Amino acid sequence: MSVLIKYCLFLAAILALMPYSVNEITEFDNTPFLENVTHELKTIHVPFIENIGQVQDDDIKYYAHTFAGSIFVSDDDITYLSNTKNNTRWITKEVFLNGNVSPKGFEKSQTVVNYFKGNSDNWKSGIPTYDTVTLGNVWPSIQVDLKAYGNNMEKIFTVFPGADISDIKTRFDGISKLDVDEHGDLVVHTKKGDSKFSKPIAYQIIDDQ
Repeated sequence: MSVLIKYCLFLAAILALMPYSVNEITEFDNTPFLENVTHELKTIHVPFIENIGQVQDDDIKYYAHTFAGSIFVSDDDITYLSNTKNNTRWITKEVFLNGNVSPKGFEKSQTVVNYFKGNSDNWKSGIPTYDTVTLGNVWPSIQVDLKAYGNNMEKIFTVFPGADISDIKTRFDGISKLDVDEHGDLVVHTKKGDSKFSKPIAYQIIDDQ
């Protein structure tokens, strides 16, 4: 592990205890070094944690905590829980219409999580984490994978030959309206705050290019 990554992880641990966001720290001391560290924190890979009983909701199979909020993956949907902003937070659910979601950890991370809360009978140790959670073939010949980073989550749709991309349909629950901004990003509005989903980027790899 590089010195920079160790420093980033150390700084992330400090920031988790402070009542303001990374962006506000950047404004407080806008030095080139801190800008670089802030960028590293936003793009650092965040592993998904497998739920082996430490989360009371058995429907939740995997979850990840980013600087922007938490992501919970179940057999039915993805739940986004924002971090507190102006003493409020909001929940948005993304449902895959007519899809079959089967979450499974992929690309096991070196990180191991331990929970020692409450009665010792409820303690959990050696909980595995994963760099990627695959939802499997959500639609025929269309695989969906999830990766979490410092302040965002990436959804990767792998479309295999013979697939029909019109099958890709999702619905958002717990929202007031949807907008597309001037950059082509999807803005999901709720009564307490907004979330943004970046415009999709399509690409094909041929001969490793």
